Amino acid sequence: METLLYCDTNFYIDYLENRHDRLRPLGSFAFELLRRTIECEFKIIISDFVITELERYVKEEKIKDVLHSLKKTKKLVRIFKSKKDIKKARMLSKNKADALHAILAKKAGAEYIITRNLRDFAEFSHLVKPILPESI
Repeated sequence: METLLYCDTNFYIDYLENRHDRLRPLGSFAFELLRRTIECEFKIIISDFVITELERYVKEEKIKDVLHSLKKTKKLVRIFKSKKDIKKARMLSKNKADALHAILAKKAGAEYIITRNLRDFAEFSHLVKPILPESI
């Protein structure tokens, strides 16, 4: 069975905008993980919350393109937040957005949350293990 991964919003922005930091090609790390997913190593969970966040930074067409590729190969698992999930996130942490991502990842059965923000997600490691895209 393929490993389930929940990718946070920054993962998609790294890929879609081909971002780099001072030393590393962040977009290339994201691309490599997506390639491995399409080649049957993983399934990616995406939430309506990630899509809402992405729409603030990236054109809708770019989002649809990446999701289409994953859907076409049956590598995409959709999950939707509920009022109960939002309430849990508020109670769990002051960092409500990351708490909600962790709750949704757990709810969908993700083994890992793919993120660059390991420090921010460390407080939710009892729900899902945070890991860098290049470390999986």
